[in-house]
Formats: sequence, structure tokens, C-alpha cells
Amino acid sequence: MFTDRHLLTFGKLFDRAKEVDDKNIREFLITAISAALTRNGKLCKWNTGRKTSLNVFQRHAYIPVVQPVEGNPLNRAQNITALENHFDKVYDAKEYCQRPFEKVKNTKTGDIDKRYIQNESVSEDRLHSLQSKTSERLDEPDQSVDYVITDPPYYDNVQYSELSDYFYVWLHQALKEDYDEFEPEVVPKAREIVANKKSGKSEDFFIDSLSNVFSECHRVLKNDGEMVFTYHHNENEAWSVILQAIIDSGFTVTAAYPVQSERSNNPHITNLDNAEYDILIFANKEKSEDETTLEELRQDLFFDLQEIAEAERKRHSSLSQADLGVILRGKCMYYYSKHYPYVYSDGEEVGIDEALDTVDSVIEQVLESTVSLPASIDSITQAYAAFQQRGFEDYDQLNKHLLAKNLNVSDLEDEKLVKGPRDKKEPVTADERINYIESKLNSGSGSQQTLGNGDDDADNLLDIDKVHYLYHLYKTDQNTVEYLKEWKSSDLEDLADFMADVTGDERYERVMEMGLQQF
Repeated sequence: MFTDRHLLTFGKLFDRAKEVDDKNIREFLITAISAALTRNGKLCKWNTGRKTSLNVFQRHAYIPVVQPVEGNPLNRAQNITALENHFDKVYDAKEYCQRPFEKVKNTKTGDIDKRYIQNESVSEDRLHSLQSKTSERLDEPDQSVDYVITDPPYYDNVQYSELSDYFYVWLHQALKEDYDEFEPEVVPKAREIVANKKSGKSEDFFIDSLSNVFSECHRVLKNDGEMVFTYHHNENEAWSVILQAIIDSGFTVTAAYPVQSERSNNPHITNLDNAEYDILIFANKEKSEDETTLEELRQDLFFDLQEIAEAERKRHSSLSQADLGVILRGKCMYYYSKHYPYVYSDGEEVGIDEALDTVDSVIEQVLESTVSLPASIDSITQAYAAFQQRGFEDYDQLNKHLLAKNLNVSDLEDEKLVKGPRDKKEPVTADERINYIESKLNSGSGSQQTLGNGDDDADNLLDIDKVHYLYHLYKTDQNTVEYLKEWKSSDLEDLADFMADVTGDERYERVMEMGLQQF
């Protein structure tokens, strides 16, 4: 992982640091030197745009580089790999320890301001204890802690101890004589709580080990205390095991809030379908006694998650499916936990696996049916738009999506929006619906019979009817002005844009553009 020059240079640097008499200064120097390793190694590659070497850990992994770049840590001149930069970071960190601050975004300028914490002691005598050991066995007595604040491992996302070895092998040489914890040649891995099939650490190992930690947290927490932790993962399996561990240890999730955890340009998520959000999860020792059925749980979840998805997309227009999934999973943990174990189906208690399967299916439905359309678009149009996005489905699959919206296949069939045999249902196109839409217009149930009279009750056209009809008029070179004067709205423009995206037919967008030119 290092060239001969790296080994010589950093070996000499660590040796010189060890010669410093003052222990604090010695360890500050060792910290800075070890930090410099992030940009000095055979895993560093060249950033052609910025003309500099990249951090070794652009991803949470060891990634071999075909053409590594070797920087000079002793060259100070505009050199990001220079050791001096890391001395400055340690200095800044110690200044922060003496006078901590919060970073707050200035809503007027967009700048990040420092807000210093006033009248709060940060002296050493406020430290009760600091231990380096497993949390599966805590020394604190029962019910002695007000709050537990923790950050559990994210299942199989990061193999922490394996990555730590990159720095540890150097720190072992520098600190083994001063600290027993640095005597092993590599970081201990046997009890590390991660999922790693290659190391023989299965899902059961992860659940059991994390449950041990949470159980200890439950034991030391006061009855009116609260546990708070963050979690971050895209996969349903990882959320299932964290919920299993929480429930097994006796906690009830009381709330879950999304917080942005990664910058959108963070290399750990760039070009990957990874989430930028953590879920901040609150849990306490209260036991729920509220009963519910699996069907009620599914219905409540779906409608709440739909609202959350709509609200999040309004706040963050570029929100990815991965981020939305993280946010929704956090809410599901709250819903299920507050009823557990009093969730029933056909009079029988529902096990956690069955309940989580239901939760996962609801999340999948919401993610697949999230079409980023305004809430004012009618429900049948929303359902058709989601169906158009998903494509072919059999009757049962389609009905499953519709039932969660209090609709069924017959509702779409009545509006001539779905066709095909039971095993292959598909959306009906605009051209195929024109006769039906015109029959609505001619019967007086559509806007054509009421243009200009202001009688909204007379307009029974669906939003998709209007877009389909405008599309037909545009496609057949007919005038759309009269209809656009009555129908044109930002909501309809959004729907037309969506139809253009999912069908690949740009004429949907040009329908609205043409209208603007004609006014």
C-alpha cells in the first residue's frame, strides 16, 4: 500500500514524534502524521480536474489504483499532500475544543456562520468516564443514565476495523509502549458488530450482537430516559435487522426524523444509488398496548408515507429514490414499533417477519408510485400516471397498487385507462381514449359544454382526460386555444411534462408550449 519512499519518510516522521518529551504534544504530532497518510499511499490517484491527488478513501473500501500518484508530504508549496496541512487541522481542532461552536447556515446570504456556545463548561473535570471496550457489557449500574446517544454500525455498509488497519499499523508502532489498546498488531475484529459473510458474520450474528448492546442500553437507562441513534442504509434487510434488535432489547421507537448526513457531492455517494439522509431514531422503555390489524397498519402506513413522499419532494426537488426510501423506512419503524407485539391478522399475532414484509411492500408501492405530481391532481389520474411509469403488470399486481389508494382495477377500466388480459394489464394510450373523452364532452359532463360559465361542478373530466385530449388536438393539427383558456394550469403542465418523460413523447410538452404561443 506504500512505496519505499513512503515507508522511509513516515517511519522517520513517527520516530521523531516519539522522541518528544511532552506527552500531549507527542500525541498531537502522531495524530497529524497519521492523518497525512490519507493522501500519501499507493491507493491515491490523480484528480486531473483539480490537479491534485485524491484521498485514499474516496469510497469506504480499499480500491487498487492502476496509475497511483505519489505526493511529497515534505513539500509545503501548494501541496495538498503536505504534512503541514494536517498540523494545521490538529491546531484548528484543539482551538475548537477550547471554544466549541455550531455551524449555522445564514438564510439571507447562504454562508455558513459559526455560532459559539456560551456559558458552557468544557473542562476535563466534567468527564465522568471514557472507556475503550465493547458496549455489550457496560459498567454502569441499572437505571443510572438519563440519555443514551449512539451511532450503531450500518449492517454491511462499512467494514470499520478492516479500514482502520490502514492507520492502525502505524499507530501500533508509535503508541504500543504507552497504551495496552495498541499492543495488537492489527485492529481486533472478532466481536466487531458488522455483517460480513466472508468473515462468517451472518445476519443472526449482527442481530444478536446489536441486541446485546441495546439490551445493555435498556438496562442502564432510567425508566423515563430516552435512547437516540442514527441509521443510514438503502436496503430493506438492513432496516429489518435494526428493528429486530430494537424490539428484542425491549425498546419502543417513539419518533423518526430524516436529517441530511452527506453532501450531494460526497464521493461516498456520487454516482451511486446511496442515500444522503440519516434517520434520527428516538426510542424509550414504554410498552405499547395499542392493538391494530395488519391491514390497518398497511393502510395507515401507505397514506402517511404518500404525504411524506409528496412533502419531501416539494422541499427537495432532486431527492433520490434512495433518500426517499431511507426517510420512509424510518417512519415505518415508528409505526410498527408503537404497536408491537399487538399486531394481528385473522385473529393471530403477526410475527415480525410478516409485518416487515408488509412494511417493505408498502414502501415499494410508495416508491414505485411516487410520480412527483401536485397533490391537487385527481386520484385516478395519479394512479394512472404511476401505472404508466411502472408499465405492464398482471391484474393482481396492479390491484395491489390501487387498493392502497382506495381504488381498484375497475375504477381505471370504467375510465378506459387500462386494457389487456388478466396476466398483462397495460395503460390505454391517448389515441385509444379519444372517443370516450369526446363522449364526456358531448354529454355535458366535460368542460366543452360549460366553457366560460364558471360551473366547476359540471366539469367531470379527469386531469388525464384533459391532457390526453390536448395531446390529440395537437397531434392532429387542431386548435387548442379554446380548451387551454379554460383548462391551462401549472398542475396540468406538470402532468403533461410527466407524460412526456414516461412515454418519451415530447409532443406532450409541446402541447402546453403551443398554447403559450397562441395567446
